[in-house]
Amino acid sequence: ESDAEGSVWRSFVEAWWRKYQGSEVGVSDLYSVADGLDLGNGEERSQKTRLGKLLGSVRDRQFGPYRITRWGQRQGAQMYRLVSV
Repeated sequence: ESDAEGSVWRSFVEAWWRKYQGSEVGVSDLYSVADGLDLGNGEERSQKTRLGKLLGSVRDRQFGPYRITRWGQRQGAQMYRLVSV
């Protein structure tokens, strides 16, 4: 139970890697693989906002063999990328 949050993040990161690998992606892309993360009960827009905040809070953290990194911006949206370590 102490690593329940880490387990959810590892599952999310694994799904992210399977779909996008090392490509740069935005929150809208990652929303489709964010099952299991607590994004609240709001509408899709508020859930995507929550996902963006969660990603910002785990930036540069490693889950399994992957590290979540910020990767610039595209059209004003923060982009992220997984780096295999």
